[in-house]
Amino acid sequence: MKKKLTVLLTVFILMFMFVGCQKIELSEEDEKLFIAYVVDSVLKYDYDYADKLVDVPAYTVDENQTKPNGEPVTTVPNEDNDNQGNNSSGDSSGELSGIVEVPLTNLIGAEGFEVNVTDYVITDKYSEEGTDMAVSAADGKKLLIINVGAKNVTDKPANLNIIGKDIKFTAVVNDTKKMNPQIWVWSDGCTFNVFESDFEPGETIKSILIFQVNKDIDMNSIKLLVSNGSEEGYITVK
Repeated sequence: MKKKLTVLLTVFILMFMFVGCQKIELSEEDEKLFIAYVVDSVLKYDYDYADKLVDVPAYTVDENQTKPNGEPVTTVPNEDNDNQGNNSSGDSSGELSGIVEVPLTNLIGAEGFEVNVTDYVITDKYSEEGTDMAVSAADGKKLLIINVGAKNVTDKPANLNIIGKDIKFTAVVNDTKKMNPQIWVWSDGCTFNVFESDFEPGETIKSILIFQVNKDIDMNSIKLLVSNGSEEGYITVK
């Protein structure tokens, strides 16, 4: 039963990753083909399944753990992604050598918008009020949630679209541990890999970056390392 729930939840997450919050009309035949493809991708993690298609994170559902409205809680895969990237020598000079602090707005490079880190949360479980989204850390882990706000500072409706830009986010804890985000979501619970939305004049939209860290680590400092093509800088979170 748990395997079935894992497959179904992964299919659901992947469908959002492909289409985001946009509505895409598919014929019944196309929908069946898409679901079959995703299921095949998920089942590659079953040792009894031989086919191999694409790499898919193995999200799971704890059948005994639910939100108050009865929805299951997503468990982030227990992947050790500490010290990812280059220069992971374990000292501060190795992690951020030659990198300076730069406003996130400058690194995103979206004209007419201000983009800032607003705050952070360290927790074992995360849920977004008013949505069905809930995330639970894997055993021995805790979640680092970094909140990011984007504001349209013009007097006209505008679209913030960084699709196609080579923007990467990395959390640097205590200047020694580097982690890639495992989930990036809109405040309305839509899972996505690219940041794109329409904004009214003066409107601010929140998004969150979810990282997973070892439970016993004492986070004395947190920095968000951002690269956009050849540009790179960091934002002090804590």
